[in-house]
Amino acid sequence: MKKIFLIAILGVLIVNKAQAQLVTKPEKFKDTSQVKIKSPGQTSLKVVKVLPVETKTSAGTTVQNTNTYTLTSVRVSIRTGNDNKEFPSKVGLLLSNRGGTGFIFHQPGENLRNEMKSNSNTEFGLEKYPTATQQNLTLESIQNQGLALRIVYSPNFLADAWKIEGVTITLEFKDQNGTLHPTLGNKTITCNNANGFLDEFNHVLMCYMDGQFIPTTSSIQQ
Repeated sequence: MKKIFLIAILGVLIVNKAQAQLVTKPEKFKDTSQVKIKSPGQTSLKVVKVLPVETKTSAGTTVQNTNTYTLTSVRVSIRTGNDNKEFPSKVGLLLSNRGGTGFIFHQPGENLRNEMKSNSNTEFGLEKYPTATQQNLTLESIQNQGLALRIVYSPNFLADAWKIEGVTITLEFKDQNGTLHPTLGNKTITCNNANGFLDEFNHVLMCYMDGQFIPTTSSIQQ
């Protein structure tokens, strides 16, 4: 009888030792998402689920666009009314930020001596102004300030006059990789209020646009 009792005690000790090894070395479990623990006073093991550590990734989040868009091309179309611009009278154009931070595109009068016939449209491109800064050419800068287009008429004879009935401006914005802006790649602005006679005394037509590329006012100046 004593022999059987000793064998039973020995069996209990072996089981307790095995359980202690399982508690102190949970890495030996095949399922590492679970750990068996034994609280004081308990005779059985309790299975506890181990939750993974949460990590933040870019998946499912909005990635900000880091592209910088700049003004790369400007085209202007002028509608001539019933009084033409004669050859070799000159007309020069200057495009600037409305905030007055300097010219960004232009077309010298020497390049536009051609006749602009009555009741016709004449379209031509502008060139980047030699001293234009990169900052003033960015889409962000232009949207913050707006634009101003100055048309300067230099008649060949004192009595010459030129009737303008409308001005259209087409802007092109590209990023650093040469890709057009998705919505403002080619933006056309029609200044229907840009009209009147230009002559020797009132020879400047100003066309203003806000940061949303909406024409605001136009005026003839000396």
